[in-house]
Amino acid sequence: MTPGTREAYRRLADATIKPRLGEHPVSTITDVDVAQWITWIEAKPSPRDPSKTLAAKTVKNHHGFLSQTLAAADARGLRTGNPAGGEDHPHPAREDDRPQALGVRRAPALRSRGVEAADHVARRHGYAVGRGDGAHVG
Repeated sequence: MTPGTREAYRRLADATIKPRLGEHPVSTITDVDVAQWITWIEAKPSPRDPSKTLAAKTVKNHHGFLSQTLAAADARGLRTGNPAGGEDHPHPAREDDRPQALGVRRAPALRSRGVEAADHVARRHGYAVGRGDGAHVG
């Protein structure tokens, strides 16, 4: 990795990960933390037009960066698992407005802990919360 790439990643982490998750030891970040982080990142103003929030694609890119960071920590033995991994991430809206799937792995587990963040993310993006068999929950 070049020094310029390393610096770009550091700046991205400083702007997107550290403000909400920087106080947490990497080993303690949970699904709930990630869901709350997604809600926070979705509400950030767009740098191009502060009257708008970040584009869904930008949120997806930031989520991917968080997921890669947590996967690297898992690979290095700094944590177990990746709560930002898998397919449970924001997707840009489809042109045909069909509901998109928010994977069962995360949403019901969050709901069972009394956390409504998964439902909020699902509603905000028009996702259907499913069990992977075509059924929809909530």
